[in-house]
Amino acid sequence: IVWVYDEARVVRDERGKIRYSHGVMLDITGRKSIDDQVAFRTYHDELTGLPSIEMFEELAELSVARARRHEGAVAVLCVDLIDFRLVNDSLGHVAGDGLLVSVADRLREATRETDLVARRGGDQFLLLLADLDRDESGPDGAVLRAESVAQRINQAFAEPFVVDDTEVYISAGVGISLFPREEAEWLLDLFGDGRGEGVMPVLSPIAQDLRRYLHGRGASFFADLTRGTGHLQSEVEDGLWELAAAGVVTADGFDNLRALLDPRRRRAQGRERARRPRHGAGRWSLLRTAIGHQPSAISSVEQIARQLLRRYGVVFRDLLGRESQSLAWRDLLVQYRRMESRGEIRGGRFVGGFTGEQFALPAAVEALRAMRRASPGAGAAQELRLSGADPLNLAGVILPGPRVPAVPTNYVVFRDAIPVRSGAMPDPGRSDSPPISLAEGRAIRSP
Repeated sequence: IVWVYDEARVVRDERGKIRYSHGVMLDITGRKSIDDQVAFRTYHDELTGLPSIEMFEELAELSVARARRHEGAVAVLCVDLIDFRLVNDSLGHVAGDGLLVSVADRLREATRETDLVARRGGDQFLLLLADLDRDESGPDGAVLRAESVAQRINQAFAEPFVVDDTEVYISAGVGISLFPREEAEWLLDLFGDGRGEGVMPVLSPIAQDLRRYLHGRGASFFADLTRGTGHLQSEVEDGLWELAAAGVVTADGFDNLRALLDPRRRRAQGRERARRPRHGAGRWSLLRTAIGHQPSAISSVEQIARQLLRRYGVVFRDLLGRESQSLAWRDLLVQYRRMESRGEIRGGRFVGGFTGEQFALPAAVEALRAMRRASPGAGAAQELRLSGADPLNLAGVILPGPRVPAVPTNYVVFRDAIPVRSGAMPDPGRSDSPPISLAEGRAIRSP
């Protein structure tokens, strides 16, 4: 295909009749090819060819809106490669890039043609399963569909990957998120994303690039913004100043803003330029809208109380140390007493070593009775590894051992429901990430 640009002009005589026409015809095939490449790279990952996070977010919003209108369901799967950095360290980054391409191909084979596979960045991939059916009792069809895709992904990773004539075995963690949920409306209102529809000012292209980078990567240093967006330092400074003036971004400290305000410092001039560098050492991040943690509606209190019961089975005051966005215990206590009077839950002493009232679901009470009746030494000890961000990470809250921060890179290993060790997984996106360190915990059993 050859693209041409044709422009012609008609020349008339004194009577207005057309005498002749003259024009120019240019071959713009190269220009069209460049435009197509730019458009493709805007919404696709350059390495794997998968859709980028920007395209994924746009299509996810459309899928959720369509599911809300037609009473459908949407599932999002997050695939995170485990110990991917070991491949880069042992075989090199070129081999690591080849492995990411192979992983992308297998993820495409494990999904339908209508499903979307995108690369979030680093060693993380996202899958969007849209237009799923759900029955009248809930999104069971979406659950089964998401589980079947997760099983196919695990089967795909069971086979080795061939990288530079070397067989590489790698595993992945798969997280599943479903829509709709019964709690969707009040959760979105309570934990809004702070985007402020209709409030976002008109931003320059550079400021929009910086905002997209911060939205996808989170808090970043000035050097990361310059390297990640590909803009000059002066352009990044102007873009950050524009975002800060619009109330879109914030910084770790005032030194970042001082660096933008001081013109002599921006030009690296002055006697104190060695002590006060051109750019601050803090990070920049998107400014989220402040949302109160105390919903006024009674229905929100009841929803939070029920969610805690479904999450833990047994709820008491000390357990709320794990919940950073929860209500005060006195507000939940009133709701739990109402539910107990209606016969929905049971009150009593279910967990020893803690004071105050405790409430539990009937199913949780039966599970505790079955565990008590079981012999202590029955079955072999099993270890379970959970992410530090998992709600079951109760180490240092109600379980023995030090408290493990709730971040995705941390993990806790449980043996017979007792934390035995914890550690941190290295960040594959950083070359200066510390090695894996284990902190042994002492297993303490209640008498």
